Amino acid sequence: MSWRHETIIQDRPAMLWEPAGDDDGSSVSRVVDLESACTQIVPSWNIVAPRGGGFAVLLRVRRQDGVWSGWRVMGLWGTARVPATPAADAWPEVAVDTLRSDRPLVAAQYALLSSPDSAEPARVDRFALCCTALAEDDGPSTAARLPLRPVRLEVPFRSQFSDASGVGSRLCSPTCVAMVLSYYAAAPPFGEIAAACYDPRHDLFGNWSRAVQAAFGFGVRGYVTRFHDLEEAWGVLRSGRPIVASIAFTDGALPGAPLGHTDGHLVVVCGVTTDGDLLVNDPAAPPGAGTRVYPGEPFAAAWFGHRGTAYVFDPPAAGPIACAPP
Repeated sequence: MSWRHETIIQDRPAMLWEPAGDDDGSSVSRVVDLESACTQIVPSWNIVAPRGGGFAVLLRVRRQDGVWSGWRVMGLWGTARVPATPAADAWPEVAVDTLRSDRPLVAAQYALLSSPDSAEPARVDRFALCCTALAEDDGPSTAARLPLRPVRLEVPFRSQFSDASGVGSRLCSPTCVAMVLSYYAAAPPFGEIAAACYDPRHDLFGNWSRAVQAAFGFGVRGYVTRFHDLEEAWGVLRSGRPIVASIAFTDGALPGAPLGHTDGHLVVVCGVTTDGDLLVNDPAAPPGAGTRVYPGEPFAAAWFGHRGTAYVFDPPAAGPIACAPP
């Protein structure tokens, strides 16, 4: 089974402001036409909100037959609560951070609702739509492709078991975010990162879009995307940006991994060797373990067989970003 991916990134999009009736602001994007029909969308965002407030992000989609879905809540932040929206049918489904449809989608529209207690409306700095569909052909191979030159980014290693919180097994996502923030010299105390990544609505730390918003609150923009192959990922690494990759593998399928198997785990890809192997900071390794070398083909299978999902973060802008705490 192979997948086709595209990621649409809108930086500082012009939003259509619509008063909500009680003087708090809501805004709706223009309709985003997708380049190709898809059946899954993972939205992610960088949203500026005043401290003490919050926001909700909603998404609706349009099928090939022109039918629009109802609005679906994709994320809450700060003091936001699930907004009252018109009753909707079971289509499309939302699984934490991913909107799924059993019928092809050709357009999307997102909305931002500021909490009533926000001092001013939240605003969108970046919004991304990662769209996925089954490919009709065999698609790109998951096998390693040898890059022209090796690359290594000196990303500081951190183990998800470094503190005594007792929930270390759940902390791969905030630990990866912490490593990337440290690489960009923008890391606050780990407890603050973990708190920002935690999704109380679903009781988990691994919500992809929330991790991206958490990093933005500490000054680093990013987005969720999906890669087709290692050659594509190599281009991002060559630009100086580490990649937080979502992997899954069966018993013994990834040689050298501290986990024997996993249905879903996040690691930081720091580079590629001349042989096409991957340099990886795996947070499941014990404290002090450092960067590991994973063979290219098994790692590619663990990553692209899991649809190639990843967080990509840009070097931080000058100065802190004002954002409501989670």
